[in-house]
Amino acid sequence: MNITDENFSRFSIPTPFQRENLCFSDGMGIENKPDFRIDRGSFDNYLVMYVTRGCLRHEQCGEKIAVMPGEAVFVNLKVRHLYYFPQGESSCIWWLHLNGALVEEMAARIGKIHPLPLKLRCPAMKEGIEACFESSGESLEEKLALSARIYELLLLILREACRQYPVSGGEESSGRFREEAAAVISKAVYEPVSLETLAARMHLSKYHFCRTFREQFGLPPMQYLMREKLHIAGYHLLYTNDRISDIAEALGFGSTAYFSRVFKEEFGVSPAFFREEQRHSSRQIDEN
Repeated sequence: MNITDENFSRFSIPTPFQRENLCFSDGMGIENKPDFRIDRGSFDNYLVMYVTRGCLRHEQCGEKIAVMPGEAVFVNLKVRHLYYFPQGESSCIWWLHLNGALVEEMAARIGKIHPLPLKLRCPAMKEGIEACFESSGESLEEKLALSARIYELLLLILREACRQYPVSGGEESSGRFREEAAAVISKAVYEPVSLETLAARMHLSKYHFCRTFREQFGLPPMQYLMREKLHIAGYHLLYTNDRISDIAEALGFGSTAYFSRVFKEEFGVSPAFFREEQRHSSRQIDEN
């Protein structure tokens, strides 16, 4: 099958069998529209994008990546992401959503080599994605074939990650870094602190600190710190009568409005609603 850069996409709903036992894709295709742009909080997939023409810009976890022809990027869409074509450039990507228990396992292995998003120069990946395009039918035989080809693609990504991003250091240094970084984050919860300050307290460059932190904790340091702040804020809302503005100030947020916005992004409700709902639930338990 000879696939060209003509725009197309295919979507499907995976069966429970696929979700539990196979690698699967619920979306795949080729994108070449000049105004292509995806700006999204989260999506329940991993994603491979391979550039055949022009340039793809990908922004995630504080990183800005330019992906050129012959290069690919492997992305965790469960973390906020932005990717787009630069204006005025004729660009094209081949893309493939990846999901399933086996994909999660492989993504975790790849993430230990280099935190996602992972950029690779690997022209052979085009053939791997094309093989997945060819195995997109609805029969069980075709689903099994697609699962095998996705797994082969992930193995290719893993091999290339090992080759292009060799790992150094042992378990002892990793454990020491985790302990020291956790202590630094804990002390920074009640202050407005920058990434540069956190790196300086670890006596590391900003780049090395970010990379190692993501390898060890699975999140960028500032995102990890923000989650710590928000979970401590939840404790204050539930167990104290402190004003929301005072909690926001104590935790180093620039304003109450900003605190309320990021709190709702994390928990799905406003701080005031969270406090009332949690206390109402506690009262019902006590009454019963």
